[in-house]
Amino acid sequence: PTPAAPPAPISSVPPPVITLDEYVAKLDSERTAVVMRLCDLIRQIAPAATQHMREGYPVFVQNGPFCFIKAQKTSVECGFYRGVDLSDPNGLLSGDGTGIRSFTVARLEEIPVAALVGFVQAAVTLNLQKGDPTR
Repeated sequence: PTPAAPPAPISSVPPPVITLDEYVAKLDSERTAVVMRLCDLIRQIAPAATQHMREGYPVFVQNGPFCFIKAQKTSVECGFYRGVDLSDPNGLLSGDGTGIRSFTVARLEEIPVAALVGFVQAAVTLNLQKGDPTR
């Protein structure tokens, strides 16, 4: 018998494709509510955007990805691919990389709706002007 092939390196194994419903089914009720509300708000703010599940979490795309929502252990992160270029007068966004910035909330009432509107609108505008931020 031929020996089994060695396992593929972890980095080359794509994450399983899941739906938004499958994603939130693994979360507690508060994080589920936050994820669903953020998704609803982003769809309202950017109706021409499409929502995809990438790398296992929701990503919003319009001329490239502009925003993602990622559940953490006790909170939910809402991140922007061009976060360093977004106006953030209230200092809500954090991060130390060259592009992505995000805010984190644990409960529905913590969602900064007015700021989210500005972030999403600006992120879409930047993608339309500059193209896909991941290229």
